[in-house]
Amino acid sequence: DGSLVSANLLGYAVRKNLNAHFWLSILNNIRITRKMNISMFGFHPNGLFDQGRPVYFGPDYLLSPAAPSCRKTSASCPNSSLPKVIFGDLLAEGVHTVRPKGDFRLISWESRLPPYT
Repeated sequence: DGSLVSANLLGYAVRKNLNAHFWLSILNNIRITRKMNISMFGFHPNGLFDQGRPVYFGPDYLLSPAAPSCRKTSASCPNSSLPKVIFGDLLAEGVHTVRPKGDFRLISWESRLPPYT
């Protein structure tokens, strides 16, 4: 598909934790996620996400049982007062990530250069 979002997410996660065993576990989780989505839905997760369809992330990255997968830009986010969780942190910290109670914004990518959009 050529999307750099996935590469940026993975790069963000592995820069936070330089342990080789962690990198291998991330790679294994990506393989499992890809296989499960192809098995369950018949499509690669990137294709599902691009179409606005549900994506299986697995038990390690479970956000909410009813969480819809949708893509919004920061300009189209209806409630910017919601707490934000960076998806790369979920990858890097897995089950150790403290998630906010209730609704939150899942940030897939954020620029490291101002104005951070």
